[in-house]
Amino acid sequence: MKALSIPVPRVAPDIASLYAGFLLVLAMLFGGGTRQGAWSDVPIELASLPLLAWAIFSIDFGRLGRLARFGFVIMAAIVLIPLVQLIPLPPALWSLLPGRGAVVDIYAAAGTPLPWLAVSLEPSATWLSLLSLLPAVSIVLAMLVMSNAQRWRMVSIVLAAAAAGIVLDLLQIMGGPDSPLRFYTFTNLDRAVGFFANANHNAAFLYAAVPLTAAWAKAWADSRSPFRIVGLVASAALFCAIFVALALTHSRAGLALGLVAAIVATGLVVGATRGPTRRRVLILGTVANVAALLLAFQTGFVSLSQRIEDQDVFQDLRWPVAESTFKSVKMFFPVGSGLGTFTQVHEMYAPRTLAREAYVNHAHDDWLELGLEAGLPAMVLVLGFLAWYAAAAAGAWRPQAAGESPANKLLARAASVSVLLILVHSAVDYPLRTIALMMVFAMCCTLMLPPSPQAAPERGE
Repeated sequence: MKALSIPVPRVAPDIASLYAGFLLVLAMLFGGGTRQGAWSDVPIELASLPLLAWAIFSIDFGRLGRLARFGFVIMAAIVLIPLVQLIPLPPALWSLLPGRGAVVDIYAAAGTPLPWLAVSLEPSATWLSLLSLLPAVSIVLAMLVMSNAQRWRMVSIVLAAAAAGIVLDLLQIMGGPDSPLRFYTFTNLDRAVGFFANANHNAAFLYAAVPLTAAWAKAWADSRSPFRIVGLVASAALFCAIFVALALTHSRAGLALGLVAAIVATGLVVGATRGPTRRRVLILGTVANVAALLLAFQTGFVSLSQRIEDQDVFQDLRWPVAESTFKSVKMFFPVGSGLGTFTQVHEMYAPRTLAREAYVNHAHDDWLELGLEAGLPAMVLVLGFLAWYAAAAAGAWRPQAAGESPANKLLARAASVSVLLILVHSAVDYPLRTIALMMVFAMCCTLMLPPSPQAAPERGE
């Protein structure tokens, strides 16, 4: 059965894929902040609307595979949560919701009748959270109908952004805390932040690029392009440079996940190589890993180790914030406080000493923060997404089928690694609260799936 679909000119998919690449570049340039309502998010959200409209009216949802349809249902449910949280409810209903006692008391103290209110404690913040989903949704839908060649172009854009970000990292460190190349007012002044406001999110972008770089290198190695050697050298240089930049971020989790990414990426390439070449690839991969570690040690390990020594991991502010957030999760369960309302809830219910110690705009544990803001629906959706991820990753890691491109198979596996790394990092930080990383994450999720049958055929097919 055909879902919503209208005829589009043959050239439209090519134009849409180029526009999707432009949107990804825009997100890297302006989407690295995590504060609600930042002006820099607006151009990306507005620019995503044409791509979203094109994708909705172009995709033949009936021809999507089972996993793609399941993923679409989960994505639609994610968008539905903030919409439901914004529906005004009568006083007799919302006043009975868990955690609303303080709101009722405020109106009672003012002698004001209870008005109709939404589930969200701060509807404007929930609206902003909803709008921030648009770019990622548009990328997912657009990539579902991209050909493999167009998908590789999107990967190339991410890796080019990583290379540009590394140069920016070096310039930021050279320029010191007052460097004009730090684009956000609230940022880490003594660490490399690249295009992001937070050095940890810069690290997340870098380690997510490691498996993609490995897949890119293998694609160049197997190609017959006259630029094959150039591509391989560029891949090796980017691989090593990523670890230099990771060390400059001083991100403990980022560097640890980067090392995991490097080991897995090397295994990916070795596993995808057959015959006598496999041993040489293993040796080259090991040399590249050692070289990357040595370069990282020379540039940033000393500062990173000093940071670890000065700041006891178990005295980190994120642990008391996580404890306070967990108590708030129970207070607002099962409906949650509303997407984007963490800061308001933290200021209202966190211990006074903790609230005064520092400004906290996120829980540094996105799983907990989702449980607070969206309650049981978010928990069910998280389980649904993890089930989808497990099925998609299993498909990506199945033995290569006859006629299946080794390069595309390797890319799907690399993307599954990047997704898993970000999911793990989300337990101690909030990388997916940035539009840029949300789009990279969404792109990697889609790369785990084969293109839709309606995607443009590759040249020569």
